[in-house]
Amino acid sequence: MADYIGLDIGTSGCKAGVMDGRGRLIASASREYQFVHPRPGWVELNPRAVWGCVRQALAEIADFAGGARSLAVSSIGESMVMTGANDEVICNASVYLDNRCAETVRAIASRISPIEAHRLTGVTIAPVYSLCKILWMRSHMRAELDRVGKAFTFGEYFAYLLCGERGVDPSTASRTMMLDFETFGWSDRMMEAFEVEKSWFAPIIEPGTPLGRIRPNVAEELGLPADMEILAGCHDQPCATLGAGALDAGDMLIGMGSSESLNLVVERGPVSDGFIENNVNVEPFFEERAFASTAQLAHGASIRWFAQRFEDAIRRHAQSGESIYQTADRLCPDDSGGVFFLPYMSGTDSNDMGNEAKGCFVGLHLAVDEWRMYRAVLEGLCYETRYRFDLLARGGGEVKSITASGGGAKSKLLMQMKSDALGRAIRALESAESGIKGLGVICAVSGGEYSGYREAVTQFVEYGGSFAPERDCSAGYRRYRAVSDAMRELHRELGAL
Repeated sequence: MADYIGLDIGTSGCKAGVMDGRGRLIASASREYQFVHPRPGWVELNPRAVWGCVRQALAEIADFAGGARSLAVSSIGESMVMTGANDEVICNASVYLDNRCAETVRAIASRISPIEAHRLTGVTIAPVYSLCKILWMRSHMRAELDRVGKAFTFGEYFAYLLCGERGVDPSTASRTMMLDFETFGWSDRMMEAFEVEKSWFAPIIEPGTPLGRIRPNVAEELGLPADMEILAGCHDQPCATLGAGALDAGDMLIGMGSSESLNLVVERGPVSDGFIENNVNVEPFFEERAFASTAQLAHGASIRWFAQRFEDAIRRHAQSGESIYQTADRLCPDDSGGVFFLPYMSGTDSNDMGNEAKGCFVGLHLAVDEWRMYRAVLEGLCYETRYRFDLLARGGGEVKSITASGGGAKSKLLMQMKSDALGRAIRALESAESGIKGLGVICAVSGGEYSGYREAVTQFVEYGGSFAPERDCSAGYRRYRAVSDAMRELHRELGAL
C-alpha cells in the first residue's frame, strides 16, 4: 500500500500528516500563523507567511514521506489570493472573521433577491463569501483589483505553488457565492450580474483529480518525493465530514475548531424551501450527496480568547503537564451562577445577517470569578450549537447520528455539555484530525487503492468515546435565548442612534 499526505490549511494554522493506505497516521506537523489587522474589524492572512508555514510543516514530515504517492489540500473556503501577471500576490486574504463587507451584502441584494441567490448558489447572501470581497475591492481597492490576473481560492493557491497547475473542487467553489448549485460549474448569472471576470478562476474539477507532479525545486527544497502527484482537495468542512465517516443522509458532523460547523449530509437536489427560509447553506459533497450546514464563527476562538485573557490566573492553578484548557476544564464549576456569555465575537452571523449583537457577558456581579465566567463561555457556545441544530431541523433535515471532531472534541467537559444541550448522543472521533483523514481517503480512492469512499472510510475512521445526555438543559436554553434576543434588540436600537 502507498502512503499519502494530507495538508489542511486552516484559519489560524496549517497541519500536514503522512498516512498509510489504511489511514494510520505515520507522522504529522503543524505551524501557527498570525492574523493581520490593518484596521479595526479587518482580519487578514498574509499568503506569503502562510506559505512559509506550509513549507515548514511539509519539511518536518518529509523524512517519513518517502513512500508518499500523492498529496491533497483542504482549506478554509471563502478567502481568496489575488495575483498579478507574474503571479505576485497583490494583497492579503481576508478571512471569514473580517467584518468590512457589510455594505456589499446590501449591494448584492439590490441586484438579485436573497431567495434567488440562495436557490442558485446554495448559500445565503453574507459578507464572508468571496464575491463580497471582490465587490469591496472594486469600491475601495480599485487599482489593486485592476492588476488581478488570477483569483485563487485559498487551498487552491497553495496547491498551485506546489505543482504549478490549477483546479478547484465544487465545495470550495461554492464558498465564493458564484457556483451554480445545479450544474456544479461557475454561475454565469452571478458573474455577469456583478461583472466578475470568469477568466480569473480555475476550472471546477472533482476532488481527487490529479493536478500535476510536485515542482522539482519544491520537492528538492522540502525533501519530498520528486514523483509525488498533487491532487485537488476540497473545502475543509466536507473533507472533515468525509474523514468522520459521515456519508449517509442523516449523518451529522460537528466540526469544533476556531469556528464550529454543523454539517448534515442530505440527498443532492435543489435547495429546499425549508433551508432557504432558515438561512441554511447547502454545499456539494461526495457520492452524489450534499450537506446542509450552519456555523458559529467564533467557537474555539471564543475559548482561546478567554484563556488568553485569563492565562495568568489559569496557570497559577495548573498541575504538571496540563494545558491551560485542561486546567480550566478541571476547575470549571457545575453551573455559571446565572452568568450568560454571548459568543458573537466575530461581528458576523451566517444565519442572521441582521444580528448586530456583540460578544458580551450578562449577569456579572461581585461574587463571580473566572471559573464561572469560563462555564458561561462553554454554555453559551453549546446553546448556540443548539440554536443552529434547531435551524437544520426546521429546514427539514433529519439527524440520525452525530459525530464530533476537531480540537474541541478532545474536551470531555465540552462534549458532555454539548450532548446535554442538544439532548442527543454524540460520539467523538479517536483522532481529532478528521480533515487530514479525509484527505487521506481522497488520495487513496484517487490512487485506486479502494473502490470508493465508503470502502475507504471503513479503514480510515476510528471512533473514540461517546457521550449521552445527563441533564435537562431546556430551561437553561430558554433563558439563554431570552438574553440573546434581548441583546440583539438592544444592539439594533443602539445601531440606529
